[in-house]
Amino acid sequence: MKKIVALLFAMLMVVSMVACGVVEESSEPASSTATSSEAASSAASADESAASADESAASADESVASADESVASADESVESSVAAE
Repeated sequence: MKKIVALLFAMLMVVSMVACGVVEESSEPASSTATSSEAASSAASADESAASADESAASADESVASADESVASADESVESSVAAE
């Protein structure tokens, strides 16, 4: 039962971390007559957004790894307390 609760809490932490890393997109529609400088700034913005998304994904991966370690530690604690009884 404790393992299930620990796993649920770990998954909840991962979901909350991923939800905090959501990148909002601008609501401005792109004009069809964009100049080359507007297109260049749009491309630069897209590159920054992609970099931010990559950082968010890396952060989520770290959170998952941390959650896995927490679950493994909880498992070890439960096993040692069961073995002590």
